[in-house]
Amino acid sequence: MKYEIIHLSDFHVRNELDYTSLVDKMVDSLIFDSRDISSIVFLCITGDLTQSGQQNQFELFDSFLQELQTKINSNGKTVNILFVPGNHDIQLRIDDSDIRSRRIRDALDNSYVDVDKLITDDLNNMNYFFDFASKYGLFTNNKFICKKEFDLGKEKITFTLLNTAIFSSMKKDDKDIHYIPVKELKNVDLDRNIITLMHHNFEWFDESCQNEVENLCKTSAFYLFGHSHRTEVVQFEKGKGFLTTEINEKDLINSGYSIFTLDIDKNKLELYRVEYDKVEQKFIRKDENKKIFQKIFHSSLNSCNKYFEENSKIDINDKNYQLDDFFTMPLLTIDKINKTINDFDTLIELIEEKKFVAFNGPSGRGKTTLARKLFNKYIEENKMVLFVNDERYITNNPNQSIKNIFKDNYQNRDFNIFNQQHLKNKVLIIDNIRIGKNDSITNFIRESKNKFGAVIFTNDSYFDSRKELLTESGFVDLEKITIEPYTLKQRRN
Repeated sequence: MKYEIIHLSDFHVRNELDYTSLVDKMVDSLIFDSRDISSIVFLCITGDLTQSGQQNQFELFDSFLQELQTKINSNGKTVNILFVPGNHDIQLRIDDSDIRSRRIRDALDNSYVDVDKLITDDLNNMNYFFDFASKYGLFTNNKFICKKEFDLGKEKITFTLLNTAIFSSMKKDDKDIHYIPVKELKNVDLDRNIITLMHHNFEWFDESCQNEVENLCKTSAFYLFGHSHRTEVVQFEKGKGFLTTEINEKDLINSGYSIFTLDIDKNKLELYRVEYDKVEQKFIRKDENKKIFQKIFHSSLNSCNKYFEENSKIDINDKNYQLDDFFTMPLLTIDKINKTINDFDTLIELIEEKKFVAFNGPSGRGKTTLARKLFNKYIEENKMVLFVNDERYITNNPNQSIKNIFKDNYQNRDFNIFNQQHLKNKVLIIDNIRIGKNDSITNFIRESKNKFGAVIFTNDSYFDSRKELLTESGFVDLEKITIEPYTLKQRRN
C-alpha cells in the first residue's frame, strides 16, 4: 500500500490570504486516482506559516488549512495535518536583531547569560503558535519535540516534529545559533521508523546540539525541511532530506511544493514536484518528473547493530574496502542432491525455502565473507539479524543465549524489540563457532529453528564427521552446503 505525503512550506502569511482561491489552485494536484494509494493522507508543513507570528496571521492560515482539508476530504481522503514552526512564527523585535544574536552567541559560548532564561523567553514569544498548534493536537506536552505515531499495517511510522525556531533572529546569517536541548533530542526513540519535520536543516544549529540533530536526520527514514525557498534533495551517509520551496500567493509562478507516495510494501519513496502552470492557472503534479528512492526504511535499529559497519567491509592487504565491491559468489554444492549453484539470488531463494542451512568447508574458502554478505542482505530488508562469532555468548539456556547475542549486537537496546518481531523477520547467523563436543552449542543451534525465520551456520569441519548432529533429533530440514574452492579465474578477478 502507498501513502501520500504532501510537503508544503514557507507561506509567510501576512494580513490577508485568499485561501479559497489558493486551495482551488492546489487541490487537483493532490488527488491520485489510483487504487493502490491509501485514503490516508499526511499533510506536512515545514514552518514559516506566518510572516511575524501574529495571532491574526495564524487565524488566516487556520482558515486555509480548514479549506484544504475539506476539499481533500470531499475526494474520499482522510487528512492528518502535521506542521512545525519556523523563524517567522516567533514574535521578534526587528530593531534589536544584532543585540539578540550577540546575546545568544555569548550565552552559548560562555554561559554567562542563563541559556534557560533565553529559551523561556523565546517559548513565551511563540504563544500564538502553540495556541494554534494545540487545535491540531501538536506540541501540547512538549514545546521542543512533538511525536505522532501512525500504524500503517505493515509498519508503524513516527512523525517527529522539531521546533527549530528557538534562538531565531531577523538576520539572514544566524546560522550556528539555533538550539534544542540535548536531553530532549536524546528522548527520541531512534529504534522506530521516523519521518522528521523541521524548518531549519541541522547545519543551522549550535555545535552543542548539532550532532544530535544530524544523527536524528540520519536515522530517520527521511526528513522534510524548508527555510531556504528552493527545491533540493540532500543525500548523505544513511540519510535523505527533502527541501521544498515557498508558496507565495503573490508570486505563484515561482511557488511550488512536493508530493511523495511512500510504498510500505516495496520500501520505496516516489517524489513528484508540483509547479504552477500559467496556462492552466493552477498547480500541476508532473508525473514525468517522478523520482524514485529505494530502500527508504534503512531500519535505524539495524544501523545501531555492532556489526553493521564491520560486516559491510572487507580487508585486502590491510586496507578496508566495501564488501559489495569485491564480493565474488563462490560455487556451492547442495550435499543432499549433489547440485551446484553459483548465483546469490538462487542462494537466497534456497534459504527462504529451507529456513535452516549450514555452510561447511576448510578455512580460506570464504565462509565468513558469505556470512557477512547474507548479514548485509537481510539488514537491507529490515529484518532483525543476530550475528554471533563467539561461543562465550552461548550458554546451556537457549533463551539466555539469544539475550546475550542480542545485547552484544544491539548494546543497551530493549530486548522486547526482538520479542515483538514476527518470526519471519528474525535471522540468526552463527559464524565459525566450533561445535566439537559442546552440548550447549549443539542444543542452541537445534532450538534456534523455533525462534528464527532463518538460521545460517558456518563450520570448518566436514559434516560427515559430525553425524551425531544430523539426526532427526538434531537439525530438522538442515540443508548442508559445501563451499567449493575458488577457481584460478575467480581468484584473479
